[in-house]
Amino acid sequence: MRVLRQAVPALLCLTALAGGESRAATPCPDDTWRETYVYNAAECRNGGGPSCSPDLDARCLERIGRLRTTLWTERDPGEWPSWLAFLQACKPYLDTRGKAVALTAALFDAAANRCSYASQRQVGSILDGQMSRLDVPDVKSIRDLLAGMSHARQAEWAERPEELRRKAGAEFGKVLHKAAAPETLCDAADCRNNLRISRAYACLYRARLDHPGRMPPERVREAEACAAAHIRGLGAVAEAAGVTDAIRRLTVPDEVRASTASVADPVNVGLPGDPIRQLEALVGQIRSAAAAERDDETARLLRYARDMVARNRLAIARHEHEGRSWLSAAVEEVFERSFANAVAAADWPDRVADVAEDRRRFEIVRFFQSDCGFDGERTRDPEGPARALREPGTWIMVVSRIGNSVHAIVLASSPGSDSKRVVERHTAAEAELRPLLDDWRRITTSVKHGQSPKPPSADAQRLLQRLVGDIPQRLGQKVPARFIIVPDAWAAGIPFAALPLREGGDVLARTTDIVMMPSLEYGPWPAEAPGGATAPGAPRILAGALAEEAMANEVRDIAAMFPGATMFLGDRFRLEALLDAGARQPVDVLHLATHAAFTRDDGASVSFAGGALGNASDIDRLVRATRRGGKPSLALLTMSACETGVGSGTGSDAQSAGPGVGADGQELGMLSMALRTGARASVGTLWQVHSASTGPLMREFYANLKAGCDKAAALRLAQRAVSAHPGWSHPYYWAGFVVSGDWSSITAPASCKAGG
Repeated sequence: MRVLRQAVPALLCLTALAGGESRAATPCPDDTWRETYVYNAAECRNGGGPSCSPDLDARCLERIGRLRTTLWTERDPGEWPSWLAFLQACKPYLDTRGKAVALTAALFDAAANRCSYASQRQVGSILDGQMSRLDVPDVKSIRDLLAGMSHARQAEWAERPEELRRKAGAEFGKVLHKAAAPETLCDAADCRNNLRISRAYACLYRARLDHPGRMPPERVREAEACAAAHIRGLGAVAEAAGVTDAIRRLTVPDEVRASTASVADPVNVGLPGDPIRQLEALVGQIRSAAAAERDDETARLLRYARDMVARNRLAIARHEHEGRSWLSAAVEEVFERSFANAVAAADWPDRVADVAEDRRRFEIVRFFQSDCGFDGERTRDPEGPARALREPGTWIMVVSRIGNSVHAIVLASSPGSDSKRVVERHTAAEAELRPLLDDWRRITTSVKHGQSPKPPSADAQRLLQRLVGDIPQRLGQKVPARFIIVPDAWAAGIPFAALPLREGGDVLARTTDIVMMPSLEYGPWPAEAPGGATAPGAPRILAGALAEEAMANEVRDIAAMFPGATMFLGDRFRLEALLDAGARQPVDVLHLATHAAFTRDDGASVSFAGGALGNASDIDRLVRATRRGGKPSLALLTMSACETGVGSGTGSDAQSAGPGVGADGQELGMLSMALRTGARASVGTLWQVHSASTGPLMREFYANLKAGCDKAAALRLAQRAVSAHPGWSHPYYWAGFVVSGDWSSITAPASCKAGG
């Protein structure tokens, strides 16, 4: 029987810990968050610092003051996207109890969002350190309650759950064991209320833990009486905290129990030890149900399996990284079967897009070995695609390789309507497309310095036409004005700018603004309908370059276009200097002219002065530094790097290596930098670009931005200008540059013409 899973995590947790509703957009803490928080050592109350602000001081203290009295009810962090972000920004302004209360709010959200046990520990261990410094009985009580919940969830998936259930019971017992009245432990009313509410919940959790099946009526009455005794007299406070509703829902309805008794529900698994094998068992159930043609059961199990993968992306990715190939195969089978089911459904467009999105998120987490792009400050924006489609001539194409097929799903606005969408789908055999993609990879990754690249074959130039089939004819449109592409790892390296959409047509770089979007739901999409500027006025540039002459000249020329730009060249191009400058001054654009590579081993490798190497986490820290003190998100991260998208292996190697390994997905790392860091957009390269053509292309790009072009138009015009150069007509010199994310202009629109 699996009623415990329904009663405790679903019914009680979402009522008590999420203020009555699921906080799905709340991020899960990870190693990156913990490192940033722990090493944020500026103490603004003791002498000030570069990131300290009297205005921020007041805002932080006002918000923490309200939180102390509303910990169980209104836990909105206000202007901050999450309590994790609040803690990073406000740590220097908070006393020890303030930090403990804010950490508790972050831990509440992690539990309500069903973050993994390991993820919750990122906050919990810091909270434990705070509690050792002062007497906070209410925080200790809540911490014990949440620890008991985590053990109870793990017990549901452990092979021998008795020990974990015993630990859970012990934690709930800690909350209840003191017989003294709260008044003897706390002076403040909010502390007393916290104690009483946590004890009421401990009554309910422990009762359910003792009776994983249907609870006997007498035990229900006992648990109700226990909880009611602790909240007696609290009235509206207890109601707002969800305790009274939790008491009413103490027993699980028969229909809920019947629908879940025989089906594993993986949404609460925390993956302690190696119960990740549960996914393999679930895949076995799916195969059996499918073989017996129990379609409803198969669909239900597939939903559970996808949910399991989604909620444990990072843990699964790390297990894969350790060489567990059977796990890669199990994950791929889940997505392949889910996609087949979705295609057969009446509402296939939404279902197909959901499966493709789930898989894409997993691939990004798999690449970076970090979930911060989805559980960090980035939040969902499900209306982003609809806003983009309001602009006439816009297409959104989702590309996913599932099993042996590659699917292209194109969304476009219905003529004469800004709300109704048209969805078309084309499926091609992966074996048909793979040689064409391999041709491009050979052309763009094997060029040696001073050697001219060979021209692409006629077949290679037909890659996009084979991918989309007759979709353009069905849409009644030869080419879109803006082509937004949401690729999976397989498609991320396709040089769309160098490809024609139809036989005899011109390449897209001459006709169409191209935007790569790492995620359909997370974007990052423009905040408003396209066309307006995101940062009116002259953008503030922070730029750095290695000592190589071409890179240094590139940065000097760009800085000359924008008064007030800050440069770090040669020996001054160091991560610490950039971090300090980004924290001290407003920054709209961060431009790095350097060497970089995106690989599965390190996520990213970026060169700084003196031979120092940074990784993806360092770029993340650098972008975050530009937002300190409440500054807006970075409008553009440009990595003008000679090896931005280079990976190891070629297409055939990747195919033999298995899902998610080899060349497939190397470019996805670059395309996802905006999503990972929280920058609004990024510009980078898909392959090792040529130093001679990179500088001129970047100068044209920034001149077009200054003229008011949006980022996609600015890049298209720059590519067109470079391709007109007699020695640079080959796509190798210009087609590898891509815009990812929010393509909005960064200056007030004027006249968007090539070269300004």
